[in-house]
Amino acid sequence: MTKKIIILFFILTMNGCGFNPIYNSSSETKYKISINEMTGDVFINNIIKNEIYKNSNENSKKTLKININTFYEKIILSNDTKGSPSEFQLIANTELEIIYNNKTIKNNFIEKQIIKNTSDFFGQKNYEENIKENFAASISRKFNIRLLTFK
Repeated sequence: MTKKIIILFFILTMNGCGFNPIYNSSSETKYKISINEMTGDVFINNIIKNEIYKNSNENSKKTLKININTFYEKIILSNDTKGSPSEFQLIANTELEIIYNNKTIKNNFIEKQIIKNTSDFFGQKNYEENIKENFAASISRKFNIRLLTFK
C-alpha cells in the first residue's frame, strides 16, 4: 500500500514541475544536416551518417555541414601460452565536426570494448561487426543529443 502512495505522490509531483526530456522523438530538429566529408572506417561512418540523417529537418533553412572522421583499432591485450592473441580491445574514436555560420565545433566520441578471442573465426568476425554497429549507434545517439542542445 505504501508503494502505491509513493508512486502516486511521485507522479503528481512530476506532473506539474515542467520536466521535459531533452532527447524526445517528438521534438523536431531545427537544422538540415548535410554530410560534407567522411574519412576513416567506412562501416562505422555509414551507420553514423544514416542515423544522423534520420534526425535532419529537410524543410529547415539552417544547414549544418558535418565532417565525420572515424579511427577504428583492434589492440591485442594478452596472449596465451602458444603466443596466440587471447584478449583484444576494440576502440572507435570518432570526431564529428559541425560547420555552421563559418564556425567549426569539434565533438570527439570514444567507444571501447574488451573481448576474448574465440577459435570460431566466423563467429568472432560477426561479433566484432556487431560491436562496431553498437559503437556507431552509441556515437550517433550522443551526437544527436548534442544537436538537440546546439544553438
